[in-house]
Amino acid sequence: MRNLLKTTDLNIGYQLRGEQKVVHQKMNLSLAKGELTSLLGVNGVGKSTLLRTLAGFQPKLSGDILLDGRSIDSFSQRERAKLVSVVLTDQVVVGDLFVYEVIALGRHPYLGFFGRLTSEDHKVIEEVVHSVGIGELTHRRISSLSDGERQKVMIAKALAQQTPIIILDEPTAFLDLPSRIEITMLLRKLTDKMDKAILLSTHDLDLALDLSDKIWLMGKEREVACGAPEDLVLSGAFNSYFERDSIIFDRSIGRFRLNEKHEKLISLDADAGSHFWIEKALHRNGIAVANKNVKAENHLRVVRDATKPYKLVSVGCKEMEFETINELLVELKN
Repeated sequence: MRNLLKTTDLNIGYQLRGEQKVVHQKMNLSLAKGELTSLLGVNGVGKSTLLRTLAGFQPKLSGDILLDGRSIDSFSQRERAKLVSVVLTDQVVVGDLFVYEVIALGRHPYLGFFGRLTSEDHKVIEEVVHSVGIGELTHRRISSLSDGERQKVMIAKALAQQTPIIILDEPTAFLDLPSRIEITMLLRKLTDKMDKAILLSTHDLDLALDLSDKIWLMGKEREVACGAPEDLVLSGAFNSYFERDSIIFDRSIGRFRLNEKHEKLISLDADAGSHFWIEKALHRNGIAVANKNVKAENHLRVVRDATKPYKLVSVGCKEMEFETINELLVELKN
């Protein structure tokens, strides 16, 4: 994959009372064509500062940013706008324009002196509208849209710039769960279909693990860890960058869970559809599930298949059946 963006010993931050305030330093990063990269990190670590710097909205403190092999400093604002498009967390003030007019703003770097859209510009806009799937929205006012619909429009505006690089600062912030999934999957599709280099910051760790080609992990006063999601998980990077005393990243299920002390240990036999949810309920109630090669200290088994109710089996005791997981939990607590 060809790198469309690359940093060399990049220091980012801002000026404070005439002095440089370094947020992160010595960053050597790259964005490849045809890859979706997610930027992850706790609040306040500098994710937005990094994205603004890469987009040219905020001056770098030192080091360099190369866009398609050239220093970012060598580009005019119009030239840079043909290479990098940006979708910010803050809602852009566009008045009460129609959706089509908002998307058309993405063509600004290509317009002539009088700023008139050509037939080619309209063709690009129509193609973008089709790619994002918002044809039914083009004649609506931007103010009438839901948050999810509005975010699709802003992505379409970025696509209308026809840039090889797209940077998005928390594009799923403030969206409900279905909309977060829909927007992230849209970015995944656009990466594959249009061969873009897309970088987004996000707090949706599960979606980032599922859909990203690469992940950048930012931590305070730590080197940015970069790699495929699976490599970062197996290397322990996710644990070291996010883990707290109360939570732990469980590699076996690919997600964070509460790091609780369990008072009981039982073995669990269940169909695939039920096992996860039964184990989740048990963990929440201080009961650990033993591995198959570990003997449960209480010699209890929860047995369930697709046709039978929940059954609690204790060595030397009779079987007890339950209709719901909640009834099972009540018995186990006694």
